[in-house]
Amino acid sequence: MRAIRNGPIVLMAALVSLTAIGATAQDQGVEISPGDRSFTITTPRLSATVRDGMIVGLTARPDGEVHADEALADHAVPVGLGHMTGDIEAMSALHVPWGSREMGQDVAATSFPTMHRPDAASRYTAERTDRGIRATWTDLTNGAQRFPEETLSVEFWADADSGELLYRAWGTSDEGGVYGVQVPLVNLHPDHRIYMPSFGGMMYESGMEPALRTLGGAPFLEAPVLAMEGRSNTLGLWTEDERFHPHFCFINWSGRSWAVALEHLNLMPFEDRTQVQSVTWHLDGFEGGWVDAMTPYRDWYHELFAEEFAIRDAVEWADRIRIIIDAVSETNEVYDALASTFDPETILIHEWNAREPTFSGELPAMEPKDHYPAQVALAHEYGFHTMAYVNSYCAEKGCPAFEEANIEEIALTRRYRGIWRYGQGPLTWDSYEDGALVYTDPLAPGWRADHVARMKRWREVTGTDANYEDTAGACGDYGNGEVEGLQAAQGTVALFRELLQAQPDVPMASEYGPSPMAFATRWPLHFQQVWGNKRARTFWLSHMRPVCAYLFGHRSWTPNIRAENNFLHHVILGCSDSLGGVAQFPGTLQALEATRGALVQMKRRAQLFSARQLAPYFPAERWEPDLACLYTDDAGRLYRYHADDRVHRMVGPGGRALYERITGLNRFETDLTLPGWPAVTEDGLLGLNPEVRYALVPGAHDRTQVQITALPEGVMVGRFYGDDRFTVVGLQPTSDQGAETGAVSVIAHLKTSAVTLNDRPVEPPAWPEGASQSDPATWQAQMPARLVFAHARPQAPAIGELFETDIERARYVDVQTGLDSGERPTRDLRRPYEVPGEGEVLFHGGLNWGGEAEVVMDYLVTPPAADAVLEVFTRNTQDTYGNGTIGRLYINGRMVHEHDFGPRKAEGEEEAAWDLAIHRWRVPVRVTGDEPVLVSIATNSKGSNNADFQWWSAPRFIEAAMEAEFVEFADGEAVPE
Repeated sequence: MRAIRNGPIVLMAALVSLTAIGATAQDQGVEISPGDRSFTITTPRLSATVRDGMIVGLTARPDGEVHADEALADHAVPVGLGHMTGDIEAMSALHVPWGSREMGQDVAATSFPTMHRPDAASRYTAERTDRGIRATWTDLTNGAQRFPEETLSVEFWADADSGELLYRAWGTSDEGGVYGVQVPLVNLHPDHRIYMPSFGGMMYESGMEPALRTLGGAPFLEAPVLAMEGRSNTLGLWTEDERFHPHFCFINWSGRSWAVALEHLNLMPFEDRTQVQSVTWHLDGFEGGWVDAMTPYRDWYHELFAEEFAIRDAVEWADRIRIIIDAVSETNEVYDALASTFDPETILIHEWNAREPTFSGELPAMEPKDHYPAQVALAHEYGFHTMAYVNSYCAEKGCPAFEEANIEEIALTRRYRGIWRYGQGPLTWDSYEDGALVYTDPLAPGWRADHVARMKRWREVTGTDANYEDTAGACGDYGNGEVEGLQAAQGTVALFRELLQAQPDVPMASEYGPSPMAFATRWPLHFQQVWGNKRARTFWLSHMRPVCAYLFGHRSWTPNIRAENNFLHHVILGCSDSLGGVAQFPGTLQALEATRGALVQMKRRAQLFSARQLAPYFPAERWEPDLACLYTDDAGRLYRYHADDRVHRMVGPGGRALYERITGLNRFETDLTLPGWPAVTEDGLLGLNPEVRYALVPGAHDRTQVQITALPEGVMVGRFYGDDRFTVVGLQPTSDQGAETGAVSVIAHLKTSAVTLNDRPVEPPAWPEGASQSDPATWQAQMPARLVFAHARPQAPAIGELFETDIERARYVDVQTGLDSGERPTRDLRRPYEVPGEGEVLFHGGLNWGGEAEVVMDYLVTPPAADAVLEVFTRNTQDTYGNGTIGRLYINGRMVHEHDFGPRKAEGEEEAAWDLAIHRWRVPVRVTGDEPVLVSIATNSKGSNNADFQWWSAPRFIEAAMEAEFVEFADGEAVPE
């Protein structure tokens, strides 16, 4: 909650040197005290000490918390006057728009040659103003040289109504090149958690590695507001700038303390700038948490755009949208399934390629594909709403639409692409060749009018309900100065105000949702599975918070596309949950019918959001550190989403988990279930791989063919799948320190005639007469261990007889979890290939398109003799696209051979080559009796199945030398692989 504000504050008006008099106004709750090259100003809620252009000490008056201790003297941060002359590269390097430790982009917090700051040798004066205090330092330094004529000035005062501490800065130089100014808050104690509107919302804490993070422009910085939660009191730092001046944010964690700053930037170009004057920064203390501290900025912003918010929020159908489906098969069958799975009124179907040209081609043309209006009409029949891709700023130079609209005359190029690319400008239309995709600057009224007109025509022709304005958040200062009274990001403000007014009934999604256009967007896109790297995304999963959802009242949208693996599915779900976002789901029968993996939870989550109309909720009090987001449903019941490095959990109104996502664990106590997981007890799950992310849902545990009820500590299930013929179980230690041997206990749910453990027969579980499951069975196992359970009579092929093959028996086995994904190959493809030198023609079947799963064909067989040799042929025919495949051969769950079919670079070769030869693999089986053997052939797609074509013969047993042989055929001759 917000502390009670005092009445009006009046400061002495005399302009006198503070070295001559200590000025006080205690009766108004404000005091100003001079120091040695410093001063302290005390407001109703804060006491701040300013030295050498920095706030070096800060105490919260209500409870006495010392947020910043001047004695710490931890000052290795940018401070003072920004001056680029002589070192444009250093200026650009300091302003990396996303200086992220996780991305390896952090700027070393040591020296900053373009930051000219005061030091002990600088001349210092201070004087009272009619509202506070002004201090000036002359003779600045960058640590290597001095600038005798340069000045840095700051003014501090208290707001007469709110009691907020306000301050601004300005600087001068005798030489052009001044680009900005900042007054950092330093020495903040390590227990602070810093919240900011970055990537939809981020929380930083001292468990991170030391780094200076630089953030500028969306999605890295979406509004100039920060909250610093201390031990008992929270600080808020923000600006209220109707002109939307360019700015940057700096956050430094030194390992000892935090420092933060909002830097004010001049308009580009900088060469002739000899001075800078900042906007006003607001700093205050709050009794609540980050929500409380950001409320003044939120209130100011909503008042500033009250008319625009009224238009945006008046479209009632958009209030009910809880699921955005952005990859869909536009068929009645799929739409029937979607409508029966989710409430149709809560679904928004987005089409990325509704325009006739390619995705970003021939912009700004907005002609729809022939089928798109019919696609919209079909969706409407089912009660869905629709949305399509459009583009806010881009134009393809020289394309027909570009020429017809005379874009070079009505639009402005971005003369500078940003301060971090300043050395690349200035750019004009002549800087681009025909066919180049050019970002324009919406300061040009002609561009805005053209885009608005195209959007109106688009709606008339297609009937689509909403637009996704791509590139919308890529806004800022691009060096075009002031155009018809507007500057920098005010062009974006104007464009989206005009779009709202022209089509008040057409809601918008947008790429990012920063402050210059957040008032217009319902669903800002945060493409977390594409941005960053794995390390950054892993960090986000436990550190994202719904900051922008609170500030701007919109719902983050993380799409489904470009999420090809299990980890990225968890990124989508985790970031969306943390940001207070809408649900998402792929619009395919395959996804709707999934019984394994994260898609099962994705569907359950979307059903929850749809049926109960979950919306983010923002109490002002401090949240627990791992409480990432709160939601309420349409009955006002509360849901709590917690996230740390291991467990992400949505807790329902009754206090029970509704779904969980876990990683880094070998065992996990839970009331939920992991679909398809075989290792379960009454308390929860065991045998988990700590390197894998698992998605848990409500319900009873699956009745797997074999249930594992006990495992040694530190042993995980690395492979588990089967059918009515067999079950294969692979166990292995989670690390080098894992158990080497231990007891493995199971219960069989299918009658089992034989079991092998590490290729040796063991006594199968007893099955009492009339029972529905076996008695428990326990074996001592050497790790890694492989168990094969035979549930049906094996094939008994003769020497030379090909194993019987049924393509419907093929399966996708997830590489990470080792589980059958539940999917089956969709096509039975066969090709005849002649075995070189033998004249025999074998039909080869295709096992392809597994993505992050292996496509596996299994054969439960009894070898015809103890000295039988297994033989199989395989070849790859893909020679152009993709990353190729790996062929693998397993016996009883143990991989006995694999081969990478490329593309690979041979030693001394410049280009990678594809392996297109036929390969023959022969392996002795060496059975001791008539025990069954599980033979498995598999294609691994290396995580991407683009253009894969791996072909396999059916295996067979032959009479041959009892030694392994792996050859390929070159010019008709068999040579070793």
